[in-house]
Amino acid sequence: MGLDGDGFGCRSNTLVCSENVGINKYYELLDIGVDMLKLRIVCVGRVKSKPVQDLIKDYSSRISHYFPIEVITVKDGASTLKSMKAGDLFVVCDEKGDQKTSAELAVFIKTNQKNNINRIIFYIGGHEGVEHVVKKQAHKMLSLSKMTFPHEFAQAILLEQIYRACTIINGESYHK
Repeated sequence: MGLDGDGFGCRSNTLVCSENVGINKYYELLDIGVDMLKLRIVCVGRVKSKPVQDLIKDYSSRISHYFPIEVITVKDGASTLKSMKAGDLFVVCDEKGDQKTSAELAVFIKTNQKNNINRIIFYIGGHEGVEHVVKKQAHKMLSLSKMTFPHEFAQAILLEQIYRACTIINGESYHK
């Protein structure tokens, strides 16, 4: 419980601080911003496969130990574009995007966290791909592979890679 000698500790995601240690000191010691980076995964079309749904739930739950995460399904990209806010980073997953190693994805997430990005929105198109209007609004294009995957698999692969990035950032042994 807590860090020795600093007068504070964590219990059930609740911060307990002594009077002489402020919340900013706590976040400074953890090397994160006061505003926690949030992740949103947006996928066009629902996931029909029960095993893939289970994978998505599992990796979302694992990621939630590191970052608040929201996984949503939409009918098209228009609603996603309308819901974007200042401070969001919009990343479209597309085969023509930049390919990254797992370690490079970890650096990408950590860098954006340090640069005070409020939320990274990862967008996965449906069976017809990503709409042109959505691609035009992307801050970054990310390719999961040179191969094409069904959107269900792409969602599970992206979540696994984000989880892997979280473990890399935290020096944990999942990534070898």
